[in-house]
Amino acid sequence: MYRAFLNTLGASTWLEFCAKSLIWFLAIIGPLFDLVGSIFLLIIVDFIFGWAAAYKEKVGFQLSKVVNTLNKFLFYALLLFTVGLIEIKLITLVPLLSLVAGYLALVELRSIARNFEIIFKIKLWDFIRAQLKREKVEHLLKDSEK
Repeated sequence: MYRAFLNTLGASTWLEFCAKSLIWFLAIIGPLFDLVGSIFLLIIVDFIFGWAAAYKEKVGFQLSKVVNTLNKFLFYALLLFTVGLIEIKLITLVPLLSLVAGYLALVELRSIARNFEIIFKIKLWDFIRAQLKREKVEHLLKDSEK
Protein backbone atom coordinates (compact mmCIF):
# COMPACT_ATOMS: atom_id res chain seq x y z
CA MET A 1 0.00 0.00 0.00
CA TYR A 2 2.65 2.49 1.01
CA ARG A 3 4.72 1.59 -2.08
CA ALA A 4 1.86 2.75 -4.31
CA PHE A 5 1.75 5.99 -2.32
CA LEU A 6 5.50 6.49 -2.72
CA ASN A 7 5.32 5.71 -6.45
CA THR A 8 2.67 8.39 -6.94
CA LEU A 9 5.10 10.85 -5.33
CA GLY A 10 7.95 9.71 -7.58
CA ALA A 11 9.95 7.93 -4.87
CA SER A 12 10.74 4.26 -4.43
CA THR A 13 11.74 4.29 -0.73
CA TRP A 14 10.94 6.38 2.32
CA LEU A 15 14.52 7.64 2.38
CA GLU A 16 14.23 8.90 -1.18
CA PHE A 17 10.87 10.51 -0.32
CA CYS A 18 12.39 12.27 2.71
CA ALA A 19 15.41 13.43 0.69
CA LYS A 20 13.22 14.82 -2.11
CA SER A 21 10.93 16.51 0.42
CA LEU A 22 13.91 18.10 2.17
CA ILE A 23 15.35 19.37 -1.12
CA TRP A 24 11.95 20.76 -2.12
CA PHE A 25 11.56 22.50 1.25
CA LEU A 26 15.09 23.97 1.10
CA ALA A 27 14.44 25.22 -2.43
CA ILE A 28 11.39 27.11 -1.19
CA ILE A 29 13.07 28.64 1.85
CA GLY A 30 16.34 29.34 0.03
CA PRO A 31 15.59 33.03 -0.58
CA LEU A 32 14.55 33.40 3.07
CA PHE A 33 17.73 31.82 4.44
CA ASP A 34 19.60 35.08 5.01
CA LEU A 35 16.80 36.66 7.00
CA VAL A 36 15.94 33.54 8.96
CA GLY A 37 19.61 32.91 9.69
CA SER A 38 20.10 36.47 10.91
CA ILE A 39 17.06 36.31 13.17
CA PHE A 40 18.17 32.92 14.52
CA LEU A 41 21.61 34.34 15.26
CA LEU A 42 20.01 37.18 17.21
CA ILE A 43 17.87 34.67 19.14
CA ILE A 44 20.98 32.65 20.04
CA VAL A 45 22.84 35.78 21.18
CA ASP A 46 19.78 36.83 23.18
CA PHE A 47 19.65 33.39 24.82
CA ILE A 48 23.33 33.57 25.77
CA PHE A 49 22.97 37.10 27.15
CA GLY A 50 19.79 36.09 29.03
CA TRP A 51 21.55 33.10 30.52
CA ALA A 52 24.46 35.29 31.63
CA ALA A 53 22.06 37.88 33.09
CA ALA A 54 20.22 35.17 35.02
CA TYR A 55 23.55 33.87 36.33
CA LYS A 56 24.56 37.40 37.34
CA GLU A 57 21.29 37.90 39.23
CA LYS A 58 21.65 34.42 40.76
CA VAL A 59 18.38 33.20 39.28
CA GLY A 60 18.19 29.43 38.96
CA PHE A 61 17.89 27.54 35.70
CA GLN A 62 14.35 27.75 34.35
CA LEU A 63 13.22 25.29 31.74
CA SER A 64 10.40 27.65 30.77
CA LYS A 65 12.95 30.17 29.45
CA VAL A 66 14.52 27.50 27.23
CA VAL A 67 11.07 26.52 25.98
CA ASN A 68 10.36 30.19 25.22
CA THR A 69 13.55 30.35 23.14
CA LEU A 70 12.58 27.20 21.23
CA ASN A 71 9.13 28.69 20.64
CA LYS A 72 10.80 31.82 19.26
CA PHE A 73 12.76 29.68 16.80
CA LEU A 74 9.63 27.91 15.65
CA PHE A 75 7.22 30.82 15.44
CA TYR A 76 9.68 33.33 14.00
CA ALA A 77 10.61 30.82 11.28
CA LEU A 78 6.94 30.13 10.52
CA LEU A 79 6.17 33.84 10.47
CA LEU A 80 9.06 34.67 8.13
CA PHE A 81 8.24 31.70 5.90
CA THR A 82 4.58 32.70 5.67
CA VAL A 83 5.31 36.37 5.05
CA GLY A 84 7.91 35.39 2.45
CA LEU A 85 5.37 33.31 0.57
CA ILE A 86 2.80 36.10 0.80
CA GLU A 87 5.34 38.58 -0.56
CA ILE A 88 6.40 36.28 -3.39
CA LYS A 89 2.96 35.08 -4.45
CA LEU A 90 0.40 37.73 -3.46
CA ILE A 91 1.75 41.18 -2.66
CA THR A 92 4.93 41.83 -4.60
CA LEU A 93 5.00 45.62 -4.34
CA VAL A 94 5.29 45.95 -0.54
CA PRO A 95 8.48 44.64 1.13
CA LEU A 96 6.59 42.82 3.89
CA LEU A 97 9.38 40.38 4.59
CA SER A 98 11.90 43.14 5.24
CA LEU A 99 9.47 44.97 7.51
CA VAL A 100 8.62 41.90 9.58
CA ALA A 101 12.25 40.77 9.81
CA GLY A 102 13.29 44.28 10.84
CA TYR A 103 10.67 44.32 13.58
CA LEU A 104 11.77 40.90 14.88
CA ALA A 105 15.40 42.03 14.83
CA LEU A 106 14.54 45.15 16.83
CA VAL A 107 12.66 43.06 19.40
CA GLU A 108 15.67 40.79 19.84
CA LEU A 109 18.13 43.71 19.96
CA ARG A 110 16.03 45.35 22.68
CA SER A 111 16.15 42.16 24.71
CA ILE A 112 19.91 41.88 24.20
CA ALA A 113 20.36 45.51 25.32
CA ARG A 114 18.30 44.88 28.46
CA ASN A 115 20.38 41.80 29.33
CA PHE A 116 23.60 43.71 28.56
CA GLU A 117 22.57 46.35 31.11
CA ILE A 118 21.89 43.66 33.74
CA ILE A 119 25.24 41.94 33.15
CA PHE A 120 27.58 44.93 32.89
CA LYS A 121 25.56 47.62 34.74
CA ILE A 122 26.01 49.91 31.71
CA LYS A 123 23.41 50.88 29.16
CA LEU A 124 24.38 49.38 25.82
CA TRP A 125 23.81 52.59 23.85
CA ASP A 126 25.93 54.61 26.30
CA PHE A 127 28.67 52.00 25.95
CA ILE A 128 28.55 52.15 22.15
CA ARG A 129 28.57 55.95 22.21
CA ALA A 130 31.58 55.98 24.54
CA GLN A 131 33.43 53.53 22.32
CA LEU A 132 32.74 55.62 19.22
CA LYS A 133 34.00 58.76 20.97
CA ARG A 134 36.94 56.77 22.35
CA GLU A 135 36.03 57.71 25.90
CA LYS A 136 36.71 55.67 28.99
CA VAL A 137 33.94 53.42 30.17
CA GLU A 138 34.70 53.85 33.89
CA HIS A 139 32.68 57.07 34.17
CA LEU A 140 29.66 55.18 32.80
CA LEU A 141 30.01 52.67 35.62
CA LYS A 142 30.14 55.49 38.19
CA ASP A 143 27.09 57.16 36.62
CA SER A 144 25.09 53.96 36.74
CA GLU A 145 25.90 53.40 40.42
CA LYS A 146 24.46 56.80 41.39
